[in-house]
Amino acid sequence: MLLAVAALLVSACSAGSSTTTASPAADVALAALPRATPSTLTSYYGQRLSWHTCGVPGFECATMKAPLDYARPGAGDIRLAVARKKATGKGKVLGSLMVNPGGPGGSAVGYLQQYAGIGYPAEIRARYDMVAMDPRGVARSEPVECLGGRAMDTFTQTDTTPDDQRETTELVAAYKKFAEGCGAHSAGLLRHVSTVEAARDMDILRAVLGTGN
Repeated sequence: MLLAVAALLVSACSAGSSTTTASPAADVALAALPRATPSTLTSYYGQRLSWHTCGVPGFECATMKAPLDYARPGAGDIRLAVARKKATGKGKVLGSLMVNPGGPGGSAVGYLQQYAGIGYPAEIRARYDMVAMDPRGVARSEPVECLGGRAMDTFTQTDTTPDDQRETTELVAAYKKFAEGCGAHSAGLLRHVSTVEAARDMDILRAVLGTGN
């Protein structure tokens, strides 16, 4: 299986939990803000995560907020699912290792819990907290909704390797119906689902982890 792993090393240790609202530790996060970061984003960079168990032994989960529209941060938030497995070694934790399996549409939380958090080299897992965040619109992070029920069942049964013109026409029609369903059910969210926005979300998480979350 081809796994495209995007990893960012963050100089931070995990030190307990609190609420997801801005806190006195926000000053630490603000000090690390890029010069180009608008002041309207400071509350996002200064938030703290509240970690809790989430059904998979050895892993913790939290919710991070980010602006739905980075051009208009005051227009509303999107809530993004984050998971981590704390370093297993007894030595000093070197920081956080953020993992993502690529996509589009892949769940980073699922990848962490099912593979990276248990399958990465032991020496890596011993020294780093392993962290993943489902990208906006994916899995646990306010997923884009396209089709449901029988319509989705029909779509999944479509032959994706057409052998003739009839099957090609059916495949194109199925994809068109799927796309129309996405637009009908998640139009507001789809306008703000992109690689650039996913990268900016990850930068917020990088800073948040750097405050000791």
